[in-house]
Amino acid sequence: MSEKFLKTRNRFIPFTVGIIFCWFGALKFFPGMSPAEELAKTTLDHIFFGTISNNISLLLLGVVECGIGLMLIFYEQLKYTLLAAIIHLSCTFIPLVIFPELTMGLAGQYILKNIIIIGALFTIYPFRSKRPEMQSYYPGTQAGDENIEALRDGH
Repeated sequence: MSEKFLKTRNRFIPFTVGIIFCWFGALKFFPGMSPAEELAKTTLDHIFFGTISNNISLLLLGVVECGIGLMLIFYEQLKYTLLAAIIHLSCTFIPLVIFPELTMGLAGQYILKNIIIIGALFTIYPFRSKRPEMQSYYPGTQAGDENIEALRDGH
């Protein structure tokens, strides 16, 4: 793959996924706007054993999603942000297991689309490559971090 393509991919994917996270997170701040609101409330209520009110847990979920989204958009602490995003998206599959009757149809599709997002995030996760020539494309490696700084400085 060309160097330009890999640099662009490593910056474009977090930016676009960050927009998605911010959008879905922002919807949680407006009651009735999120298509997955009831499913999220039911799942969070089940996970927290009813100890946190539905409205508070939904707002906290929105804050987490917007936080992850902004970190992705601004390319900050990328390794940890990607890890948080992948863990969060993995948790979205919980309703498929504990509430299968609620996830048939559109709600299930809303959840299953996260497989694509997880796959995209894994393509840019900074795994350590044993091939030195590949390290310049992965944040978290010395060469990759230098490359990112150069990109931020406009070089």
